[in-house]
Amino acid sequence: MAVVIVLLPGVVGYIAMPALAGLLIVVGVQTVNPARIQSVWKTGWLQTVVMVTTFVLTLLIPIQYAVLAGVALGLLLYVVEASNRLLVRQLRGDPAGRLRETDPDAVLPTGAVVILQPYG
Repeated sequence: MAVVIVLLPGVVGYIAMPALAGLLIVVGVQTVNPARIQSVWKTGWLQTVVMVTTFVLTLLIPIQYAVLAGVALGLLLYVVEASNRLLVRQLRGDPAGRLRETDPDAVLPTGAVVILQPYG
């Protein structure tokens, strides 16, 4: 179809708009895959929010901006969710002189050197 549009732009102008609209509807319906939608839905709330938001935006604004907004929203939500996950481990020396990671004590001793390692 792209070759015909590039080589014969005048002929394409004679094609009725309803025929082009019908072609777009058929292509749009064939691209919707319920199994993939269900898979994204089951993956988690973050992916579901991005999918639904992108879908709604494609109905309201031009598709390129809707996809861009969906990607930006997905990135933003991922960064926010990843920054909320924090794990703190305590490094302790064992008798052999090596450092081992353990769960930190609930109350740290006064006057002692304690090494805490944050992850996240």
